[in-house]
Amino acid sequence: MAFLRNGPLLLRIFNYMKQADAHASPTANDYSGCGLWNNKRVIHMKTLLLIRHAKSSWENIHQPDFERSLNERGKQDAPMMANRLRQRGVEIDGFISSPAKRAQKTCKLFMEVYDMMPEAIQLKSELYLPEPDVFASVIASLDDRMQHPAIFSHNPGITLFVNTLCKGVSVDNMPTCAVFAVKLKLNHWKDFRTATKEFWFMDYPKNPEYRVL
Repeated sequence: MAFLRNGPLLLRIFNYMKQADAHASPTANDYSGCGLWNNKRVIHMKTLLLIRHAKSSWENIHQPDFERSLNERGKQDAPMMANRLRQRGVEIDGFISSPAKRAQKTCKLFMEVYDMMPEAIQLKSELYLPEPDVFASVIASLDDRMQHPAIFSHNPGITLFVNTLCKGVSVDNMPTCAVFAVKLKLNHWKDFRTATKEFWFMDYPKNPEYRVL
């Protein structure tokens, strides 16, 4: 059983993060960029990142929730977390975001680190304050050419959703700009709900266990 506790969050993974190579990109070593043979059919490995927007501003209490942007800490945390992912060798080939200003800004700061043009962002209105089931629907509709998507959204839905993904992994709370990463065995995103899912890692700005790999 793995627990992710808040106050501060402590990461204790017994079944999933057995060795340091749990942080390595699955295309780098584990699966050699190809797939796994299963009954003479190649099942490709995909990855999925679920990312909560960075810290937002409450400076204007009369501002509509949808329009709230990032505060200074949020503007620092987002590129910092994106750089951590690149240091791990984590690939992202699709950036899907809630259209809320704070989520869009977080996504675009990640895109800058990944040398992606801001026009490549995919906005999904369903990802604004979604119920947990909405995430699965959005993921199941992704283009199959996408191998390593990142989805940017909000609490409480994103915390509730990540708790449905990997057996033995429980998350009390996804802090702002937290990243929850999963490896999946599937060829088509429409099969997401029934696909085998493996916890990869979780990271967040104030993670006391973060180390440069």
